[in-house]
Amino acid sequence: MSDRSVLVASGNRLFAEAAAAYLDAQPGWTVIGRETDGVAVVAAAARLRPDAVLVLGEVARVGASGLAREVRRRRDDAAVVVVGTESSADATRLPADATAEDVLAALAKVRGPATEEPRADREGIDLLRALTKQELIVLRMLAEGLTQREIAARRGVSQNTVRTHIQNLYAKLGCHNRVEVVHFANRHGVVGFRGGSGG
Repeated sequence: MSDRSVLVASGNRLFAEAAAAYLDAQPGWTVIGRETDGVAVVAAAARLRPDAVLVLGEVARVGASGLAREVRRRRDDAAVVVVGTESSADATRLPADATAEDVLAALAKVRGPATEEPRADREGIDLLRALTKQELIVLRMLAEGLTQREIAARRGVSQNTVRTHIQNLYAKLGCHNRVEVVHFANRHGVVGFRGGSGG
């Protein structure tokens, strides 16, 4: 499967460049453009057809809500993630203090073409069966796009506990970061999987 493409938008050029450099360094991601102007973002989305658009704060000439709406009109299967400002139902909104992992998890919710729908293989099923019940629950929540903070709140546990579960998932599934974990979950149909070794 080829890398997922990301268009980065921010009214602050330094933020846009820093985010682009970080994303480019992550396995499975390629930044195909950086824009500071909202009109340019919309035009780039239509021209480049990115898998995801990351909006950091406000951009010139077009508000975040309008930007998300216009991007989705031109690329309806793209994930639009807005950080640190108001947005509409056309985007996933994250707070200004969201972690890099939270942003990556939100971007990973983008779906590829129909030919890339999740397909479970025997090795993947075996790995899933080795997870504890709690680890499987956390994996499902990651696949749904929840942040570490949201998982902790929903489960009624500390963020440290959630972090431990995520680290265990990395080790057991052979993944190196949250993006890979989410991709694994989507590829193997984790939302509908029933298993777990208890605990």
